[in-house]
Amino acid sequence: MWGRLVVGATVAASVVGCSIGMVKQPPSTIVQGPPTTTVVQTGTSNGLYAIAGTYGLFAIDDHALPYSLPSKDAGLMPTQVVSGVLTLNVNGAFALSTTYRTLDEQGERRFDGQFNGACARDGDDYRLFWEGGGETAVKASGDTLNIDRDGVMFRYLKRR
Repeated sequence: MWGRLVVGATVAASVVGCSIGMVKQPPSTIVQGPPTTTVVQTGTSNGLYAIAGTYGLFAIDDHALPYSLPSKDAGLMPTQVVSGVLTLNVNGAFALSTTYRTLDEQGERRFDGQFNGACARDGDDYRLFWEGGGETAVKASGDTLNIDRDGVMFRYLKRR
């Protein structure tokens, strides 16, 4: 008997809903996009998703690696940049690792510089905000990121 009442109530609610013009839409699945992506009608992403990924350092001031950084102190042994990796995440976090080496009387010494911080849009370009202070402009051109660090241009190529 309860079953008939439930079926009857359901049919009555459907008839009343249809008679006053209510139409229930079937549930739809919403697919969530990347967290910081804004896609306009052109289909082009203008958020960090457009440049997110891992990049390898391939040139400094248009010189191939390894490259000796200019030294302001003539008494210092030259420091060479051997390699570098920059990882930009869609959430705005970045991590940068650079491997250096010096040559002296004791031989070759290698050391790594590890940095991180946040990345954000800056007009048509981007800006790195370093943990501990400081910021650096980033220009994206296709799969290449150009980072001007105190007058020295570091160029990174996106890894696939």
